[in-house]
Amino acid sequence: VPDEACTGQQPCAHHATGVPTSTCPPGDHIKFGMPLATTTIQLLLGVIFHTEGYQQQLDRARQTVRWALDYMVKAHSVSSDPSVLVAQVGNGDMDHSYWGRPEQMKMGRPAYTISKNVPGTDVWAATAAALAGGARLFKLRNPTLAATYLTHAQQLFEYVCCLGGKHTAMLIIVCV
Repeated sequence: VPDEACTGQQPCAHHATGVPTSTCPPGDHIKFGMPLATTTIQLLLGVIFHTEGYQQQLDRARQTVRWALDYMVKAHSVSSDPSVLVAQVGNGDMDHSYWGRPEQMKMGRPAYTISKNVPGTDVWAATAAALAGGARLFKLRNPTLAATYLTHAQQLFEYVCCLGGKHTAMLIIVCV
């Protein structure tokens, strides 16, 4: 589903911050950073350590990984503060009360971020791990892209070691 279809006719709040919309997940229209990062890690581990199992679909697997990692880079690039990462796009109450197609959505799409002030060590760690794995996967094929992924991974990992706090504390209102 293209960006325009996911967000409806009106520009959404997260468009202004530069957060990509890409596709909508099934069941609702919320984008969660943590499941995206952990799923990407699993796919990366398979592609890196069991490449032979992906031979028929290796290019498609790389494209899928790159799509997810590019989203993470954009979600990390919404602020000049390297601790800021968009952890969720969408509001549970609003999204779960909407039963229409994403192409017809006209409601605002809030973006929830983690940062030094609102820590989310689990999302930082998972996103950093996915980006570091992506750097390894693309190191020989696209060194510039790999360097971008590694830079973002290192910036995020710095906060994993220094700050506590789970992103779920920030998302209580959204997930109830």
